[in-house]
Amino acid sequence: MKKINYTLWFIWNIILIYVCSLAIAQTYEKKQVVSEVHESWSDYEFISPLLECNNDNEYYNPGPIRKNLENYVRQAVKSDNVSEVAYYVRLLNNGGTFWYNEKTKFIPASLVKLPLAISVMRQIHPTELEKLITITTSAKDIFEWDFYDDNIKLWQTYSIHTLLSEMLIHSDNNAATWLLEYLNTEKTLQTYERFGLWLVDFTTDNSLNMSVKSYASFFRVLYNSSYLTREWSEKLLSLLSNSSFKIGIRSSLPIDITIANKYWVRSLPNWEKHIHDCWIIYYTDNPYLLCVMTRWNNEKWQLQVISDISEMVYEDISRK
Repeated sequence: MKKINYTLWFIWNIILIYVCSLAIAQTYEKKQVVSEVHESWSDYEFISPLLECNNDNEYYNPGPIRKNLENYVRQAVKSDNVSEVAYYVRLLNNGGTFWYNEKTKFIPASLVKLPLAISVMRQIHPTELEKLITITTSAKDIFEWDFYDDNIKLWQTYSIHTLLSEMLIHSDNNAATWLLEYLNTEKTLQTYERFGLWLVDFTTDNSLNMSVKSYASFFRVLYNSSYLTREWSEKLLSLLSNSSFKIGIRSSLPIDITIANKYWVRSLPNWEKHIHDCWIIYYTDNPYLLCVMTRWNNEKWQLQVISDISEMVYEDISRK
């Protein structure tokens, strides 16, 4: 019975998110007002459970910032600072949304550690977080791409909670490898596929592709607590708030603003770099989600483009 009720709860939340998104998209064109209603009495720090759609409250109309961002990206591409950019912006408490190149596919690679973490929380019992695992295989022995040095070392023993923390905070690949092996592969793939991430082969990042809009949905379901329990959603966003990545989107934000982040920097054999950055920015009473994906061969300029987009969005939202 519990399993059936949990499934019905999940289906209801997904329908609610879809209906809200559809209503906002339709009314934006008609210049009407629709918003999402979130639980106002929640004691959680990082989540705000979604309750319903509401057509009475005002929501964020991007206005000039939308065109300004598009002009900026086109100029950056024309100036050869970046070859391709996609971004997704969403105000999380009322659903105001806009995007650019939202359907363009990128290689997410390390970004898939977030849906892997979500899959961990779906499959394990809370008591398993302290279960100890000895690392006997390196990520380099399994996967086809190169890695930075990892904090999780071979032949050392760690709890699942430690592996989860290292994977999300420091993007540790050995931690991700062993969490992946610990889980039921079929159930993990189901989690990925529910969010539009189709994996042909776990061992090569070239088999992965995802749009910025699809990836942003992972952050949305955590913030809305619509896929995991409230406690698990809060836990993952709390870990992401300790991210070690301090450049990109973060570099243009005031230091005292709380964030939750997942990032990825990857060099491909053809010298092309994929640099992606996705954050929840907990700005006062108006938290928002910003995800940016870039493709080119100049890390410095790609990070600058991401930082500039972040600064423009923050300045616009802070004036509302």
